[in-house]
Amino acid sequence: MTSLERQKFAPEIPTVAEAGYPGFEAIGRQGLVAPVKTPAAILDKLERELVRIAESAEMRDRLDALGFSTKPIPRVVYPTFIRNEIEKWRRVVRDAGVKVED
Repeated sequence: MTSLERQKFAPEIPTVAEAGYPGFEAIGRQGLVAPVKTPAAILDKLERELVRIAESAEMRDRLDALGFSTKPIPRVVYPTFIRNEIEKWRRVVRDAGVKVED
């Protein structure tokens, strides 16, 4: 498992971190973005509704059946999350010596 925690659908499978690579995490993440000038009231309402849906029993059951989990990230934190992910993967590519081929 490339997440930091073991997953409900396969709790017997250790994470990469548990297998000897502390701090390793490579997860997929979906997010919703809006135009820069979207009013805060609209963004707040969208966030509340998306979190409500993501945390509902029905959605959780459907996602569990597909092997997914939900961990909503507050919109004020999401830009930092994205910047950190870009920097993390930039270092991985650089340190691995990956080169673009024509």
